Amino acid sequence: MRSSAFFIAASCAALTACGSGQKLADGPIELTGMSHRVQFIQPVAAGAGGWELCFEFSTPADSQKAHQIESSLLSEAGRVIQLTGPRFDRRGESLVCHIFAEPVAAPGAPPTLFTGVILGSSIPISLRGIRGGPPAP
Repeated sequence: MRSSAFFIAASCAALTACGSGQKLADGPIELTGMSHRVQFIQPVAAGAGGWELCFEFSTPADSQKAHQIESSLLSEAGRVIQLTGPRFDRRGESLVCHIFAEPVAAPGAPPTLFTGVILGSSIPISLRGIRGGPPAP
């Protein structure tokens, strides 16, 4: 029983935090009262579906502050797409995802490449990384 629990935990770690998307940015990322631009490790293509941002908090207790984070996607073409009305999904003690149902690209348009995100918080928050992207089909 113990070895199967270890296998499951190891498998989740290997599979990008069990469905929390791809690694978008490494930390540390310090959010203060000012907006902070975070460049993605590599551009992410998204169609007309929603988007998911998963925040890996440096201090697990800070994950209780996830509702304080505001975010906007940055496209390769320079467009800023504000993400509003997230649904919150706690996926562990220090991992919380903001799930946005609104489309990030126009229906029928070719996929948009996103290169980063602008994050803001009215209170100090320290992140060790960001995962996410378009939700899995």
